[in-house]
Amino acid sequence: MTVGEICLATDLPQSNVSRHLKSLRAVGVLNSKRHGTEMVYQIADIKIAEVCDLVRNILVEQIHKRSQSIK
Repeated sequence: MTVGEICLATDLPQSNVSRHLKSLRAVGVLNSKRHGTEMVYQIADIKIAEVCDLVRNILVEQIHKRSQSIK
């Protein structure tokens, strides 16, 4: 995705997104390629996306369990 696409998807300002992308690229989480005037970012290793999916699933399960215990 480009910085603009990420900003639209997250509703975050470009300055914040750019700063985070720079940090993630610096530590090897993201790769980037220039396409014309834009940089396109992608996750460097599919395992990173898999870990993020796993964490998201765990958090959703915890939220579900907590909402069930409140009822």
